[in-house]
Amino acid sequence: MTILTVDLGTSSTKAALWSDERVLALARAPIVTSYPAPGLVEQDPDEWCASVGRACDTLRREAPRALASVSVVGFTGARETFSLFDHELRPMRPGIVWSDARAIAETALFGSAREFRKRTGVILAESCCAAKIAWVRKHQPQEFARAAWVLSPRDYVAARLTGLVAI
Repeated sequence: MTILTVDLGTSSTKAALWSDERVLALARAPIVTSYPAPGLVEQDPDEWCASVGRACDTLRREAPRALASVSVVGFTGARETFSLFDHELRPMRPGIVWSDARAIAETALFGSAREFRKRTGVILAESCCAAKIAWVRKHQPQEFARAAWVLSPRDYVAARLTGLVAI
């Protein structure tokens, strides 16, 4: 059995092909990040998909038979990075990266940091998705109202590959 694992990280996508006994090939493809203003950290969601394609191209060159015989694919990725998507899975705005600090004021909407952590398991900070989604709702209400999906990089790539959003 051959397994493909893909990690959509903050600065690059890492991919590996595994057999039952060993790693067959490794690849890395950078992801472009932009900093449009102090504290803002964004990525193009289509760049997430493109980086996976570039990493798989490298794997194809290094282990063509193994890539052709993949029976399992696993995805992981940076937490707290997301973007909004319409019903056709088109990105509606740049992705907001976990290290983005635009949502400092929005953390107050969620009450006690201790209670938030107890309820969600997430540390309440400007980096958490809840605060950044609240920021989008306040500052980009039209996009927020039209959004069908809020997806992380791994969920967007999986949806593009399969045509289905896993919920």
